[in-house]
Amino acid sequence: MNSRLLKVSLRLGAALLLLLAISTLVFGGLSFRSQSQLSDDRYVIDHVVVFSHRPIILGILGVTLFGLSFLISTKRA
Repeated sequence: MNSRLLKVSLRLGAALLLLLAISTLVFGGLSFRSQSQLSDDRYVIDHVVVFSHRPIILGILGVTLFGLSFLISTKRA
């Protein structure tokens, strides 16, 4: 396998992993929770955004593959 094909394969794999991470995040990997509390003198609202582990891990793997593709040299001797 020549280095140019390996570089293209790594970048294509990285793009697919990033697209999978984005679609996982949009369709179920993100949740928003809100909780209201009433105390004696004030009203407190807590907001929490929860990310699933799967899109974060897929995104990190995609960025890592993309970075590794720059380490492969395509120079000809």
